[in-house]
Amino acid sequence: MKSLLLLALASTTAPLARAWGAERCASFTLKESGVAPVSAFSAQFYDAGDFVNVTNPFSSINTTSLPAFCRIQVAIVSNQTAGSVVNTEVWLPEAWTGRFLTVGNGGYAGGATVEDLGYVGVAQGFAGVSTDTGHVSTAGGANWTLGDVNAITDWSWRAIRLSVLIGKETVEQYYNQKITKSYYLGCSTGGRQGLIEVQRFPTDFDGVLIGSPSNWMTHLQPWGLHVGNLVQPVNSSRWIPAETWAGLIHNEVLRQCDGLDGVNDGILNDPTACHFDPSPITCAGGTLPDPTNPICLSADQADAVTKVLSDYYAEDGSFVFNGYYPGGEVGYPTGYVANVSNVYAIDYERYFVMNDSMWNATSLNVDVIRLGDELDVGRTNAIDPDIRPFVNAPHNGKILHYVGLADQLISPGNSKLYHQNVAGFMAQHGRLDVDDFYRLFTVPGMQHWYGGFGANAFGASRQASLGMTPLSHSPENDIVQALVAWVEHGRAPTQLIAASWVNNSDANGLAFTRPICKFPLQVKYKGGNPNVASSFFCG
Repeated sequence: MKSLLLLALASTTAPLARAWGAERCASFTLKESGVAPVSAFSAQFYDAGDFVNVTNPFSSINTTSLPAFCRIQVAIVSNQTAGSVVNTEVWLPEAWTGRFLTVGNGGYAGGATVEDLGYVGVAQGFAGVSTDTGHVSTAGGANWTLGDVNAITDWSWRAIRLSVLIGKETVEQYYNQKITKSYYLGCSTGGRQGLIEVQRFPTDFDGVLIGSPSNWMTHLQPWGLHVGNLVQPVNSSRWIPAETWAGLIHNEVLRQCDGLDGVNDGILNDPTACHFDPSPITCAGGTLPDPTNPICLSADQADAVTKVLSDYYAEDGSFVFNGYYPGGEVGYPTGYVANVSNVYAIDYERYFVMNDSMWNATSLNVDVIRLGDELDVGRTNAIDPDIRPFVNAPHNGKILHYVGLADQLISPGNSKLYHQNVAGFMAQHGRLDVDDFYRLFTVPGMQHWYGGFGANAFGASRQASLGMTPLSHSPENDIVQALVAWVEHGRAPTQLIAASWVNNSDANGLAFTRPICKFPLQVKYKGGNPNVASSFFCG
């Protein structure tokens, strides 16, 4: 009888609640902020099940699956002298949990990450914020930055920072109550933006979720050009077609290393244990491969493969950046071993460092790298290991960090390097166990953000929108909820159980489940059905 009464009560009050939410959204106005001027403002209410169709050059969401929310768009003046404006989305669910979520960007994108505002934020009760970083563009290409340090600064960190502050004001005014906890979600550029927040604005967030960050821009992008130079130009003896990477080379990597983790499944659980030797597939006697049906590599190609899979040191012997890991060869041609210089890398050097739209990657040398370090235009780097104000009392912030071990755009070694640098610095300053505040999870077989052959669905940025949904929104399967559980209940994650969907789409059914482990632990096979997570452990 009680349940029937509750159902009846819910059915009679729901229309009233929806009407109240729509009215509140339509009538809401943002009070003048002391943070920055707001030059434009609009609000639109979506009822539960309404068609939400929001698209920009970087991100889109087209769904009827979201609960009721109010979408607010705010134009924030980032620099009054320059007249620059950043356009920010604030999505406010009716079923608000009291939590605040900021979502970062990707590449050089000029567009809010609206898919995460919907599928992660609104769907899970977060009031969410994301920004276009002050311009409108796709993720690739940075020609809009030429000679414009102000625009670079907005993209680098200022747009996110202002959006966080204005966003929090908007949320608390809309609901007329304080935010209980603040979280951050971002991968790649978004990961870099999140680390900038941790390092420079440590009280903005209680917990941050960082995916494969581009936090060492002044070294990441020269590495990308270096990798391209190893195989380019296309008509050179070093050139390796995508089909050769995905076929001949990848198959030999698997032959040599797939069984090292105890199961032959096409995934290297620990690529650093794979010391790949290309000699078995190198053409004998200095002969050249048949370009129409390559069954071996030339000596120059084999040398290029070895260098691509090695750390990059400049001609003076200084370390620049970690190399690609064995096992991700299928995706590497979509990264830096393509037929032309990768747009992320070449545009950074052209428009951030050299201020020359005609600069060529063949001019890369240690002086160019040093100049990038000296300038760090827009303060893009986020490599400071001193995160004491964020993680120490009284703030006690938490960091969850993840990276795919087959990442084709940012070497997984970069994530490990920053984690290790933080661990070393903090140990010298009294925080001996980095696991108390910062945990890195490595994902075998996953590419940049998502994709690849591994268990790559665990609730991280942009995964759900592409059909790579987590098994559930429990802390065991969803890394966002794992962060919430750590921040709010002190339950630090040691592993997650992730999904791999057939052809990377949940519409096709489940392929297998697999744990992803807290670094430095690795996924290890203990026997049984390799498609079931319980057949593996972290050790």
